Amino acid sequence: MIVIRSATDEDIGGLCELFRICFSKLISVEEWAWKYKNTPYGAHSYVGVDGKNIVSHFGGIRCSMEFQGQRLWAYQFCDVMTHPAYRAKSFSLKPPVLRATELFYNKHEMDFAFGFPSERHARLHCLVLGASRRMLTLYRKKLTLQDADITKMPLRVYTGWDGIREEELDLLWQRCRSAYPLSIVKDAKYLLWRYQKHPTRSYLVVAWRGFFMTHIKALAVVRIVNDTMNLLDFMVPDASLTGKFLKLVDTLAISHNVSNINVWLNGGEPVVRHFLAHGYEVSQGLPCALKILKHDRIQEIPFFNSLCYRMGDYDDS
Repeated sequence: MIVIRSATDEDIGGLCELFRICFSKLISVEEWAWKYKNTPYGAHSYVGVDGKNIVSHFGGIRCSMEFQGQRLWAYQFCDVMTHPAYRAKSFSLKPPVLRATELFYNKHEMDFAFGFPSERHARLHCLVLGASRRMLTLYRKKLTLQDADITKMPLRVYTGWDGIREEELDLLWQRCRSAYPLSIVKDAKYLLWRYQKHPTRSYLVVAWRGFFMTHIKALAVVRIVNDTMNLLDFMVPDASLTGKFLKLVDTLAISHNVSNINVWLNGGEPVVRHFLAHGYEVSQGLPCALKILKHDRIQEIPFFNSLCYRMGDYDDS
């Protein structure tokens, strides 16, 4: 008989092994703890146990969201796994993942739930959660030497977290928040957890400051993989500087000898026109699943039209 219960610290080793079996890649004990124990607003995780064996898992990270100036609470579901030997078994009419989903909804209050943008996640969540799905978009730019902007700009470039104070990150979010119709709250608490404190991945953070007024004019977090630079997140408080910011990103990429830049955007965001004008092209759609619990707080169409979800918000970026 499969028993569904909350995961414990003693389960982490078995969950890392189940992750390896299900996804054919490794996750460390430290990364699992970072995701489920050290998040800014908590996370919850349920396992299906057959005797002493962990055969399924369903997890969710609690997210503070901002939607048109109001605070919403959501769970971003992740690491939905069933051991291959148990996938074909129905266990009456409810497989372990469905039972865990129902338990999750009953135990934890939320306005809505959504999954990481991917075909597998969207398909699974629509099947298991009864969720709907729509597409985010991957935009890509192929770089040439002409993209290296040699024009001097009145900005100083800083790399690394040491030169950025937490209160600066909070102020940056306050200055940018109105440009994000629906977003995870990108304050210092979130940004430092997501990027600085990740135990197994290294990210490059770049801040551009003025020479005299030294507040941050623009911020970018990137990760370089082979010949591609992924623009994981960015903030530009003054929208009129977006074009100049994209030139700075080009120069940064070329300085690291990469030939492509990737970024995730919602096609309805105003900032998209700047990326298109700067040579970015639509590469592929990324399906994202949604399950609304409180329809008086948000509806499906405004969610998908408004969601500003960056590549860095995905825990495997």
